[in-house]
Amino acid sequence: MTDDRRMTTDRFYGGVSNRLQNLRSMLAYIRDEHPTQSELTQWVIKNTNAGSSDAVNRHLTFLDSLNIIELSSARCGLGDYGQQWLDNHNHETLYEALSSGVKGFDTILKALQDGPMTDEDIMNLLVSEFDEAEMSKPGPAVRHREWLQVLEFVEREDGMNELTSAGQKRLEEKAQTQITSVGTAPSGVSVGDHLSQEEIEEAFETGFGYQITGINPRRDDHDRRYVLVFANEDGPYDDTVTQGQFEYIGEGLSGDQSETSPGNSTLIDAISSDIPVHFFY
Repeated sequence: MTDDRRMTTDRFYGGVSNRLQNLRSMLAYIRDEHPTQSELTQWVIKNTNAGSSDAVNRHLTFLDSLNIIELSSARCGLGDYGQQWLDNHNHETLYEALSSGVKGFDTILKALQDGPMTDEDIMNLLVSEFDEAEMSKPGPAVRHREWLQVLEFVEREDGMNELTSAGQKRLEEKAQTQITSVGTAPSGVSVGDHLSQEEIEEAFETGFGYQITGINPRRDDHDRRYVLVFANEDGPYDDTVTQGQFEYIGEGLSGDQSETSPGNSTLIDAISSDIPVHFFY
């Protein structure tokens, strides 16, 4: 269940206004010429305002980590996201690359739904949401914000950052996708069904070994998280189901259930986010 994404992002050359143009030109060069990493570095220095090879290589390594490019001392190529974006020019493609490799982008967009934020507000948001976001100045948060500006999901005026209509649309489409494709039960499973352990394992394409109990975090074939919860009316706590909703007291000894225990913290995390929970009673 570990989130291995990095916390910080890097810029690319051209500022907010010309970043995508420079990035697209570089990707086209990689596609057409398949340069070595050294040749690619020199191309960036020649065709942008880049100042040093070390800085260029740092930015290129960041793009490589997002699967936008593939660096090699022999022949560099395009990553999956880079090829897709060069073909479709869709901001959503670059956003998927960024948010799948870097923490915080979705968090910022969701927070901006509640109103404009300064860069300091964004810094404080990231620090409060992520333990590894150690910032005393908003520089790292600014780099997040700049990418959101580049993709036209955020606009900035007089020191205030606001969600654009494109940013709002992005949030709505993601929420709908999660509801329809992630938050639903597997095909052939409905609320009220009586299933054996074997049938549950087959439906969710997973396994539990000898016996299934308690809180079970899982990932599907697309690495999306979900949680299976198993309760028993004869158990030590008063787990109840009423009109399709359940109250689950939690794991642990009676009177000693801890919110930080592995199972309970998993369930608390799930219900406070977009992670679907499937309950069996």
